[in-house]
Amino acid sequence: MVKKIEPIGLDRDGYTFIVAKDGTIYYTGELTRHLSLMWRTACKMEDIAWGGILNDRGDWVRRSYDFGDAPTLEIRNSVISAIQEEIYA
Repeated sequence: MVKKIEPIGLDRDGYTFIVAKDGTIYYTGELTRHLSLMWRTACKMEDIAWGGILNDRGDWVRRSYDFGDAPTLEIRNSVISAIQEEIYA
């Protein structure tokens, strides 16, 4: 499940996302700290598995400094694809 969190910041040059341990993907259309995004969800730190940053085209930039990266490249790519489908739907 992919859930969009409305942006509140001014840096709209990319996307920040986190993935909960239950598989829910939360993303926002801004560059922000992953912890800041988490605080806008119902998740707690122990609920988050990993996260990342995408550029304004939806391409991978880097992992989350707060929560790390996906356990495999295949999982990372499937999450990126799911977010891209939402962005460009």
